[in-house]
Amino acid sequence: MAKNKEIKHLIEDIVIMPTIAHIAVDLLRAELPFLNVFKSWDEKISKPNRDIIEGKRGYDGLEMTLWGFFDRRWNPKWKRVEAIKKQKLPMYTFHGCFETCPKSLKGYYFNLSHDSHYITKALKSHIDIAAELSQGDNPLIVFHPGTAWRGVSKERALDNIMSNMSSALDYAARRNVTLTLENMPHVVGNKQSCTMTDHHDFQYVFKRLKHPNLKITFDWGHLNTQVRNREFLKKHGFSEEETRRFEHINEFIDKMGDNIAHCHVHYNRSHFMKDIPQRSGRDIKKILLYLFFWTDLVKFFREGFNNGTDEHLPLTRISSDNLLFYKKTMENLIKNTAIRDYGYVTHELPPKKILKYFTFHRDGVEDNEEYLESLRIFKSLYQNSVD
Repeated sequence: MAKNKEIKHLIEDIVIMPTIAHIAVDLLRAELPFLNVFKSWDEKISKPNRDIIEGKRGYDGLEMTLWGFFDRRWNPKWKRVEAIKKQKLPMYTFHGCFETCPKSLKGYYFNLSHDSHYITKALKSHIDIAAELSQGDNPLIVFHPGTAWRGVSKERALDNIMSNMSSALDYAARRNVTLTLENMPHVVGNKQSCTMTDHHDFQYVFKRLKHPNLKITFDWGHLNTQVRNREFLKKHGFSEEETRRFEHINEFIDKMGDNIAHCHVHYNRSHFMKDIPQRSGRDIKKILLYLFFWTDLVKFFREGFNNGTDEHLPLTRISSDNLLFYKKTMENLIKNTAIRDYGYVTHELPPKKILKYFTFHRDGVEDNEEYLESLRIFKSLYQNSVD
C-alpha cells in the first residue's frame, strides 16, 4: 500500500441518490418480496444527482451503503450491483448493513454483537460486493459493532464481535478489502447497550484480534456525543473545559493511532449544549407517509432521526470559538493515524430535505453550496499542516 496518498473526500450516497425512492423502494421490497418483479426499479433508484461530485470544488466520490444489495439469506443481488455499476459512480468506501434496521427486514438487519450463524455469510457477501463496485485498489467497509441484547454483558458482546470478524478477515485479505469498526454514539434513552464507544473498548478488541485487514473508522461526531454520557466522563476523568477543547477526541486518536484507517467527519454541539432539542416525529408529511406502512417500518422511520445529540452538522455550523479546537483534532487525525495511507475521508452530512419537500434531517444541509462550503472549510483546516 502506497504511503501518504492524496486524500479523496467522499460524501454519503444518501446525498446524491434520489432518497425517497432509494429508501422507500428498498424497504418495501424487503417487506414485500413479490415487488421484486419490478426490475426497472433498480435502474431508476441508481440514477444519481451528480452535482456535488463533479467539478474542481466537488467531492471525489461517495461511500455507498450496502442495504438493498442482499436477499433474505444474504446472497448478493447481482442485478442490483450491475445496475449501480452502469452509473459509473466513483465509489471507494462502503457502509455495511446495521442494527438499527427492523429485525423483520431480513437482509438488512445486521448485528455484529450477536452470536448468529448468518453473520459470516453476510460479511463475505458484503466483501464480494465492495470488491466488485470499488474504483479504488483497497476498498474499505464500515461496520457498526452493534448492540448487546438485554442480559448480555459488554465483554460477551465484544467477544462476539471478535469471533464474527475473525471468520471473514482472511477472506477480506484475499479480496483486498479492509474491514473497519466504527465507534458508536451516546444514544439518549436507548434500551440496548451500544458496544465500542471509547478507546478502551477498541483496545480490548484490537489487542486480541490482530489482522492487517481489520481497522477503525473513527467518527468524530459519535465520540463527541459521549460528553453527554456521565459514565463516559467519570470513566475518563474529563472536565467540562477539557471536553470543550475536544481532549476526549484527541485521547482516542492518540491511543488508537495507526489502527485508524478511515474517518467520518461532521460536527455536533454536544460539548456545550445542555439541552439539544429533539427532532420531532410529528411532521405531518411524515405521518402521511406512515399511512402506507403497517409493520416495523413505522417504528424505523419514527425513531431513525430522534436522537438529538448525534446531529451530523456541516462544518459551516461551527462557531468561531470552536473552530481552532476542531482544527487541532483534524490535524491530529490526519497526521498521526493511517488515514493518509488508505486515502479516504467520508463526510457524513445528510440533507435537510429530500425532493425539496420532505424534511429528512431537521438540522441537515440546506443545499449543494453548503455541501461544497463544508468541504472547503475542512480542507483548509488540515492541508497547510500536513501537505
